[in-house]
Amino acid sequence: GYPRDDIERFENYLLENKYSISLPDGQCGCWGFSREIFAGERELKAQGFEIELEILSRVLEKGAVPTFIPTKLKNEEGKGRLSDFTERASIECRRKLEFITEELGLTKNLLISLYKNFLVEYPQFDLPEQYVSLIQTVAGSPLERKLPKCSIKETCDRCDIKATHNP
Repeated sequence: GYPRDDIERFENYLLENKYSISLPDGQCGCWGFSREIFAGERELKAQGFEIELEILSRVLEKGAVPTFIPTKLKNEEGKGRLSDFTERASIECRRKLEFITEELGLTKNLLISLYKNFLVEYPQFDLPEQYVSLIQTVAGSPLERKLPKCSIKETCDRCDIKATHNP
């Protein structure tokens, strides 16, 4: 996929983990929910693209399950998609990662654990090295892009996460 798709899959993964819900896509398509969800709510803090994550997080926090309506872009496949990790993309991605980490109350250790779990659960996604560096910066700890070692039933060279795993 495109780096943006892989990054957004990781961001959705963070929300899914926090709220124990499966999300088709938190940042594309069309979401529907009642405006009463936000009655008496504090103002939104988001300053950019992270607003999608904030709105979705608040909806899920209230226990509501939004309706998702998939959409398709009319332009050519890949056109207008993030294919290079530009300086602007790096700034936006860092802002979104810092925001969602704070919004979900993720500790640095939990962020690292979730990153490792993501590698195991979604091996088809390949987060760009620059994004992995952002996770490392936000978490304040070094990370490896490759899957670490694990000990689930028997030694496996794919992960170090103790979860249901089929190597």
